Amino acid sequence: MNPLLRDLSRYMVGVERVDDRVVARFRLPAEFVGFQGHFPGRPVLPAVCEIMAVVAVWQAWTGRAVTVDEVVSAKFPASVFPDQTFAVECVELVDGRDGENLKAAIECDGKRVAQVVLRVVVGGRVECEP
Repeated sequence: MNPLLRDLSRYMVGVERVDDRVVARFRLPAEFVGFQGHFPGRPVLPAVCEIMAVVAVWQAWTGRAVTVDEVVSAKFPASVFPDQTFAVECVELVDGRDGENLKAAIECDGKRVAQVVLRVVVGGRVECEP
């Protein structure tokens, strides 16, 4: 398993189905590797970590490995800072022109902080690492 994905998964809480979405929450401390160097003195969660949080939620729910083939669209209108709780909401996979698309939104403190559509490849069972 990807080390960043493994670290993110450690902070994921409460993966559950809510209506037509799969939802989980994260609360990342300042020591989380994603905050290191981005940006010194005012750490902000990088977009790649937000995208990997989407992957972590979907993998936890389905038990299937997910590889991002392409970021079809992404908007990051607000930031996530250390020790904030944010929720990742994934919509079921949707068949796109060139594969399966995973749609997701991330909210923090009642604000939308990200909205992504990812073209993904779904593989075998997720391998667990100690």
